[in-house]
Amino acid sequence: MTAIYYAKLFKKIAENYILGKSKIDGTGIFADKDLGMYDEIGMALELRKADKNSIYYERTRLGLMLNHSDTPNAYLEKIGNDYYLVARLAIQSGDEITVDYDRYKKQLKNEEDKTKRSVIVR
Repeated sequence: MTAIYYAKLFKKIAENYILGKSKIDGTGIFADKDLGMYDEIGMALELRKADKNSIYYERTRLGLMLNHSDTPNAYLEKIGNDYYLVARLAIQSGDEITVDYDRYKKQLKNEEDKTKRSVIVR
């Protein structure tokens, strides 16, 4: 990949984060400014439809680009009907924002158990 490719890729996509080349895997999400513990970073899963049998979420651009870490600096929190990415600890500008995929899956499983409906993420 060329420097021009990454310069285009390292573009701002929201107030708190930008896309960039990840040392973990492919493209990742990076803090565009210093974030404090519990700062909201952005929406990761948006509720699209709910019926008596299922709940359908769609990943936002932020939700699609998150990488896994066993020591994540962010987590997903349900706020209203959607899931938002929240800083688990202080994150410095330029740091990659990561989540624990296993915890994320458990959250969705807990929602299934609580609502007695299938949770589908696209």
